[in-house]
Amino acid sequence: MRNRDLENLSKEELINLVQLYSKDPLTGLRGRRDFELKFESCFEEGKEFYLTMLDINGLHNMNKISYDMGDTLIRKVVDYLKYYCQGSGEIFRLGGDEFVIISKDIQKDCKDNKNFCMSKVFSKDFCTSGEMFAAADRMVLDAKTEYYSKDGNGRRI
Repeated sequence: MRNRDLENLSKEELINLVQLYSKDPLTGLRGRRDFELKFESCFEEGKEFYLTMLDINGLHNMNKISYDMGDTLIRKVVDYLKYYCQGSGEIFRLGGDEFVIISKDIQKDCKDNKNFCMSKVFSKDFCTSGEMFAAADRMVLDAKTEYYSKDGNGRRI
């Protein structure tokens, strides 16, 4: 879309366009860029918060059978996350099968589940947002490595 096309849009059309590009079409969740902005903002303001990172188990194998089945699994995991967050956290889809939650209360956050590998870290335990994100990411990667090393869960990591 060219700039002059944008100039001719109404306020409502512009809002709809922004929402179209800021929400994941499959899940309705906000995406990676919105997460990055929120995460940096929370960290820079010195807020105490938990970062929960999740990676869905078995999505690759599910997609081999049918992308519709993979999409169904993604939507079910998102429904599960929404149920456990119930307004206490913001859920973002980073891409593919990766999700993050920024929440104030660890107790109201989601519980462990066989459908995904998960990590939880607390902002006050880290000096930088990069360290915090890297720690959560490393914990998920370690959990994925363990999950896929078990019999019957074979997959390249």
